[in-house]
Amino acid sequence: VQPAPVGIGSSADCGGDVKEAATGGDDAVAEARERAALEAFQAGEALLGTGDANAAVPCFMRAASALPGWPDAWLRLGVCLHHLRRYEQACSAMRHGLELCAWEELPAILTYMDTLRELGRLSDVLAAAERVPAASPFGHFAALLAGWAAHALSGAAAGEHWFARAVAAEPENVLYAYLRSRAAAGDGPCDFTPPVELAEAFEDDQVLAQLHRAQHHLDVPGLRAVNDKVSLHRLLEASGPGNERFWPRGYILPGDLDRAVAEEEEVVGGLRGSGLPCWVRKSRNGMGGLGVSAHASVASAASGPVEAPSEQQRGQEEESLLQVYVQPPVLLEGRRFSLRTFLVLYAGAPAEGGLTVYVAREALALMASQPLSSGSGEEGGEPLSMHVTNQSAAQQAAPEESLTRDVAALQDSDLAGWPGGVGALWAEVERVAAGLLAASRATILEPTGEFQAERTVLVPKVLGVDVLLSAETAGQPARAWLLEVNRHPSLGERYACARRVKRRVVADAWRLLWQHGGSSGAAAWPSECGCLRRVG
Repeated sequence: VQPAPVGIGSSADCGGDVKEAATGGDDAVAEARERAALEAFQAGEALLGTGDANAAVPCFMRAASALPGWPDAWLRLGVCLHHLRRYEQACSAMRHGLELCAWEELPAILTYMDTLRELGRLSDVLAAAERVPAASPFGHFAALLAGWAAHALSGAAAGEHWFARAVAAEPENVLYAYLRSRAAAGDGPCDFTPPVELAEAFEDDQVLAQLHRAQHHLDVPGLRAVNDKVSLHRLLEASGPGNERFWPRGYILPGDLDRAVAEEEEVVGGLRGSGLPCWVRKSRNGMGGLGVSAHASVASAASGPVEAPSEQQRGQEEESLLQVYVQPPVLLEGRRFSLRTFLVLYAGAPAEGGLTVYVAREALALMASQPLSSGSGEEGGEPLSMHVTNQSAAQQAAPEESLTRDVAALQDSDLAGWPGGVGALWAEVERVAAGLLAASRATILEPTGEFQAERTVLVPKVLGVDVLLSAETAGQPARAWLLEVNRHPSLGERYACARRVKRRVVADAWRLLWQHGGSSGAAAWPSECGCLRRVG
């Protein structure tokens, strides 16, 4: 999640606000409250800076409790809850903070609007937008969010009013110009004229930054269901047979703990001699490699004692996903790796079902920071860094190493245990994408509050789909497995290969829309465009 930044000072310069909030009472008591609030706030800032929003929440709660009249504490608490996708609570905290500061923190209003958007509270998004002056530096962004809300709530004409305001603020913004033209056209042909030299336009960092605003702030709230690992598991389990061929066997803890223990021998009994972990436990909202652990047994993976927790304990513990460790893994340079592949969604598309989806034949191989070695399945044995393939985690563990590879540059012989070489990858990736789409299409398009997907603005949405490969063995063919879906994949370009792949996907996604999405029916959506192949 990448909410708009909240406009509050750093922990180093918020002392004045703290003193204003600590009014009344004995001076010594007030000073102690100030000190406690500031210390808690600074601790929360440090944790949030590392990406650990879950650990930061109690810090900001302590700060807000010590000084209930301090807006910054409430606003930062809201940001943490937004990161954790606890949107109702985030809205409550943010609104309270904004009321305390008389709605003067304009960037905080944007984050509040973005959180309301997740809940489909479109009328509230529009009301909040009215509090942001059009002439302010944040007016164009408020107009963007309001245009999305108005379009979905009342139709294209209502959205066009707000998008026109955004264009007035940033006349050279390609995204705003497109959105205004699309809304003005209603159900008719869109007269937007894209940049003449598209390839050159997508080399322009400013153009790319403008288009990325649609990626993060104009998508469909129903995508939360595939981004959350626990809800994704429930979706795939409920969709019927066939998903076991691309989704590893799993259990939701703590509720499924008894069943996991009872079925453990049947499920992983044949894997124990491999020297690799048998299980991986994942936090439902973990990001950046956080909240992942590898285990030799269900007992070691389960939180608390080996025996099943009480019903009261189960109600208090946040759900997580326990899955079979995919093995034997295909290795790249002796390391476990995952493929970061990409899906491009067009919600509200004028095609059957209201959702058109493409998979990109471009991908990155993200390698673990340490080579895989035998014996790593023992508790307390080899480090987790040889199992986790998250790019952010790898960069932190081995900042001097380049652990990202362009799949297009790999040789067939690079993939140890994978028959058919690189060319065989795409059929497997498309099989996984088709299965994911079949299971999740209806949920993605479900109404959320006042939001109806069929009335949303038409923009491409890029999802990161991470895939693991299991090697061919006696009695088991090589296969691709869905690892997770990332609603907001990093579009950062630290490596040259990442720049090439990500820009190609984004460019083809917009090119497809601008060149083919203006007409209606199936003719608007060809079977392929650049690196994109239509699925479903």
